[in-house]
Amino acid sequence: MKAKEESKIVLVRVNLKKESVGKDYNIFNSEIEKNGTGHWDNDDSNSLKKGDCVGFIEGDPNIDKQEAIVYWYKIVGIKPTSSRPEHWLRDVPYTNSNGTNSVKHRNVIVLEKNDNIPDKSFWHIIRQETKLGKNCKTWMPRNSKTKINKNVALKLGFKL
Repeated sequence: MKAKEESKIVLVRVNLKKESVGKDYNIFNSEIEKNGTGHWDNDDSNSLKKGDCVGFIEGDPNIDKQEAIVYWYKIVGIKPTSSRPEHWLRDVPYTNSNGTNSVKHRNVIVLEKNDNIPDKSFWHIIRQETKLGKNCKTWMPRNSKTKINKNVALKLGFKL
């Protein structure tokens, strides 16, 4: 019998300076507010699954400013690529400096708030607890593969 796979807790930077990202993120937040669920795309290998948690990092990456906030959501569903909204990028990478492949192969993840995860956390606290970015004060993840471990999640208020 196969052991139950532990849920992942991943971080995603939302760079609102990028117009398409800002537009998509605003639409996502509107969906959450209106319907209780919102849509985002999976990581580049479609490895995120139902039950995993995603934290969107918003704000200045400089941890000395202590302004960035991570907003947490739980994945409650996966939809096929045919469900990708028209306004999402397809034929190009999200950033020129971070990839060369199109993103049209990514499935759609359905996210919602959940009582077993915190609503939000401070980015500088996560950085302190995880040691992510080491001594670089402005480091933030550039993809959806940056994970935090169970011990850090418990300190942040996750009920695992």
